[in-house]
Amino acid sequence: MNLIHNEQTKLRATFLNGLALIFFSIGVLAPMISSVYFTGISADRAFLAVATAFICFGATITLHYVAWRHLKEMDP
Repeated sequence: MNLIHNEQTKLRATFLNGLALIFFSIGVLAPMISSVYFTGISADRAFLAVATAFICFGATITLHYVAWRHLKEMDP
């Protein structure tokens, strides 16, 4: 039973870590890269992009933390 619980915990943590990477890629990294190529953006849209990036970065940190907490639940 210990082995099954540990594997389920690792799968759950891996899933959460994958979600965190998706949030970072789409919400933080993509707007930064697109801002290099598209410079004609209004101030309102720039603010929205930065606000979205901060929200996604916060979600990334939160998901990584939750994944880490799940891994701490594993039986030694």
